[in-house]
Amino acid sequence: MQAMGRHSWRRAASIAAMVLLAALAIQAARLGIADAYERTARLEIERWGNRPANPQNLARATDWVTQSLRYAPHNPSALEALGGLQLRQMHAATDPQLAVALARSAYSNFRLALVERPTAALNWARLALTKLYLDERDEALLSALRRSLELGPRDLGVPELVLHLGMALWPRMDADLRREVVRALGLSALRDAETAFAIGKSYGRFDLMCDINALRALAAGACEQFHKTE
Repeated sequence: MQAMGRHSWRRAASIAAMVLLAALAIQAARLGIADAYERTARLEIERWGNRPANPQNLARATDWVTQSLRYAPHNPSALEALGGLQLRQMHAATDPQLAVALARSAYSNFRLALVERPTAALNWARLALTKLYLDERDEALLSALRRSLELGPRDLGVPELVLHLGMALWPRMDADLRREVVRALGLSALRDAETAFAIGKSYGRFDLMCDINALRALAAGACEQFHKTE
C-alpha cells in the first residue's frame, strides 16, 4: 500500500510539473509574440523620425501595438507606445470629437503604463501634456508635471515637454515650478536650440528666452524689441 501511495504521489507530482512547464512555455510564447509585434511597431515609429506619419502608417503601427497588448496586456512600454500613437492620431484628426476621444484613450494608456512603471519621468510628462490637450488644467496636471521633474528632469524628451507645459501654464505655477521650467529651457537650448526656440516662440516667451545666449542668437532683433517694450 505504501509503495502504491508513493507511486501515486510521484505520478501526481510529475503531472503537476508537466502542467507547470506547459504553462510556462505558453507564457513565454505569448511574451515572444507580444515583443515581436511591439518591436515591429517601434521600428516603424523610428523610421518616421519627427516627420508627421500618414494615416495608413499610423493605423498600421497602432494595430501592431494593439496586437502586442493582446498577448501582454500589462506591458508598460507597449501601453506608452499606444498612448503616443493616439496623440499623433489626435493631432491629425479633423473631427474634434474624435480628437478628444483619442486624447482620452491616450491618457488612459499612460495611466495604465504608470501603474506598471511608476518611475517613468517621460510618461508622467506625457500624462500631464495629455491633460493639457484635454484642457484639464487642474492640480492633477501640475502634480504629474512635478512628478516628472522629481524623477528625471534631464531624461530624454522630458525638458521639451516640460517647456510646453510650463509656458502654457506659467500663470498657474508657483515659483519652484517656474524655476524648473527655466532650467528645462536652458537644458533644451543646449541639446537642440532651434527646437527650444520654436517652443518658446510659439508661446511668445521672449522674456524667458532672451536671457539664454543660444536662444538670444536665434531671436535676433526680437530680444532688443522685447527689452524696449519692458
